[in-house]
Amino acid sequence: MASQTQGIQQLLSAEKRAAEKVSEARKRKNRRLKQAKEEAQAEIEGYKMEREQQVSRHPSTTRV
Repeated sequence: MASQTQGIQQLLSAEKRAAEKVSEARKRKNRRLKQAKEEAQAEIEGYKMEREQQVSRHPSTTRV
C-alpha cells in the first residue's frame, strides 16, 4: 500500500511540474506575441511616416 501511495505522489508531482512548464511556455509565447505586435506597429508607423513625406514632397503626383 505504501508503494501505491508513493506512486500516486510521484504522479501528482510530475503533473504539477508539467503544469508549471506549460504555464511558463504560455507566458513566454504571450511575451513574444506582444513584442512582435509592438515591432509590427512600429514598422507600420515608420512606413506611414515615410509615405506621408513622399506625398508631401510630390503633391502633384497624387491620384484623383
